[in-house]
Amino acid sequence: MALHVEIRIESGWCQLLEPKIAECADIQSLQLPPKVLLQQLARRGLNLMPEDDDAPFIKATIKNSALEKIVCRDIAFAVPAFTMASSSPWNNQNGRDVCVVRIQEIPDTECPPTLEKSKVVKSMIYKLKGCHLLDYSDKNADYPDRLRAIVEDKLAVYHASILITLKGNCLPTSQQKMDSGNVSFTECVNALAYALRLFSFST
Repeated sequence: MALHVEIRIESGWCQLLEPKIAECADIQSLQLPPKVLLQQLARRGLNLMPEDDDAPFIKATIKNSALEKIVCRDIAFAVPAFTMASSSPWNNQNGRDVCVVRIQEIPDTECPPTLEKSKVVKSMIYKLKGCHLLDYSDKNADYPDRLRAIVEDKLAVYHASILITLKGNCLPTSQQKMDSGNVSFTECVNALAYALRLFSFST
């Protein structure tokens, strides 16, 4: 049975919101550091921390460890103003040395857009040399060709951080949110994303 997992992230702690199941009832209200929460869930039979040995069972592409750490840390800086997710299947198809991340600006926190339905989703392409913004929806027919050109470095302009890449490519209010982001919050996002191995095990 597939379970929908929802985790609230705040400054320095996480809280399990879904699923509301009997096995996790005793920790549902607790505010815990990301790794501690995931360890507690694993003890109750809900293991969200995959290891490299699990990859063959879901046909995952294990990313370069250094790259995966960089991506998790970097996207955390933009989370105050953007929603993000691994860009499956493009992320898996581009090998261990490339991460493809879908991003979308959230101008209205009350009615956030969804990555699945929106036609204005952008992509961040990460390599160890930096990140490149592909301002083009993955729903367009020629998206694979554009992505391939970036991955092959034919059109890529890399920056050291997503904050540099997005400067001038987002609303001023979004830029302000990122510039004034809470350190404890962004570090919590970083720790949770890496513990979940979001870019190696997204399918």
